[in-house]
Amino acid sequence: DNHGINYNVNYKKEKFDLFSNLRYRYLKFLGEGTYDRTDFDNTGITSVLHETIDAERTYSIFNIYFGGDYYINDKNTLTLSYYHRNNESNNEVRYDYNFFDNNQQLDSVLKTVENYKEPQKANQIELNYVKTFDKKGQKFTVNLQYDFWNDDENENITEQQLFPTTSVINTLRSRDIESSKDFLFQSDYKLPVTEK
Repeated sequence: DNHGINYNVNYKKEKFDLFSNLRYRYLKFLGEGTYDRTDFDNTGITSVLHETIDAERTYSIFNIYFGGDYYINDKNTLTLSYYHRNNESNNEVRYDYNFFDNNQQLDSVLKTVENYKEPQKANQIELNYVKTFDKKGQKFTVNLQYDFWNDDENENITEQQLFPTTSVINTLRSRDIESSKDFLFQSDYKLPVTEK
């Protein structure tokens, strides 16, 4: 699956300009594979492993961006904008292990399932000021930017023996939360010395 929708709106008047963008995307990937391994020693085959893999990965992406320009006069412009991104990844991978002995008889069956979920949220607020001059190329800018985001990684792995006996399900869970808050201030002054 690969679906998306995008929406843009701009509205401009003499003194101000409003802009917005909304976007959503959904992706889904399916995968499968097999893996075969044969072990030998001096006497011949000692064991055989046949493994199958079945995977499903989905991604959901949502972005929103809006803001506006205010034209103080023909030489001074102020811009305020906000951006938000919400991404979510979901992965499920299933592994089936079939172990055979040296006589090609089924020895044991093991099943493992990995579930991974990662929601990410990011935000950015930005304020820009631009001043132009009569001299061509001369410009003064000020940029203030505040970013704040978090990333929550969750993994759940289960493992169970299905043959020759059914065992209890072993579970491993992990979680990793990352976040950041960043403030940026930048100012530039551009002054061409000559035309070249």
